[in-house]
Order: sequence, then C-alpha cells, then structure tokens
Amino acid sequence: MKAYKIEELIPQRAPFILVDKLIEFDKQCFKSKFYLSPDHYFARDKVFAAEGLIENMAQTAAAGVGYEYRQAAKDIKIGYIGAIQKVAINELPLLLTTITTVVTRTNTVMNVEIVKCEVFNKNGRLIASSEMKVFINQ
Repeated sequence: MKAYKIEELIPQRAPFILVDKLIEFDKQCFKSKFYLSPDHYFARDKVFAAEGLIENMAQTAAAGVGYEYRQAAKDIKIGYIGAIQKVAINELPLLLTTITTVVTRTNTVMNVEIVKCEVFNKNGRLIASSEMKVFINQ
C-alpha cells in the first residue's frame, strides 16, 4: 500500500484531524489508526469523547475514498455525511492509547456510499460502531 500523508487524503486540517494514517485499503474495506492525545480537542479527563469517535469514523471513510482517488490519479472529491444511523458507543477509549477504525462499504448507489464503521480499542475490543451514508460531490 502506498503511503500518503493523511492531509493528502482528507479535507480536514489540524487541529481537527482524527486519523493519523490509513493502514489498510481494498475496494470494500479501509482501516486507520489514531493516537488519542491528551491535548486533543475531544480529550475529556482521561477518555476520548464520543463525538470524536464519530468524527474519526467519518474521516476514516473519507481517507479510504481519498486513497482510492489518489491511486486512480483522480482529483479527490469532497464527501458529506448525509445520515448517521445505528450509533453505538460501548466504551470511551482511554487517552494515550491508539484506536483502530475499520470502515466497510456495504453499498454504493450513484454518488452515495453506505458504510459500516467500527472502532476498536488498543486491546482489539469493539468500542463504537455506526452506519453512515456519505454523499460524494460530483
């Protein structure tokens, strides 16, 4: 897998980047890593906030689509979250750890990607999940 700086794959910029790197990619599934720094905007006491986990899922989806466009030598399109469903936050991860996020495409209809998102803590336990509809601006 070719390495890109995350800023080459997603439109977000510091301090609102919630993905450190895309670590796996295939047409159906993308995987990212993100270190939970205690000075991040979404740091709350000793844990990372739920809304940060949701944004991490969305940015992982964006990074996967961005990677796909880069590999095809195309300009990256901006995506918008159209809907978030079935959100489950089972546990807030501790700061000073790294989470792994897996986004799986479940369907594509025209310019809408329907994805399943799962976030795992440092021990590999599922801590959050959701389904998202992402509209790709054509």
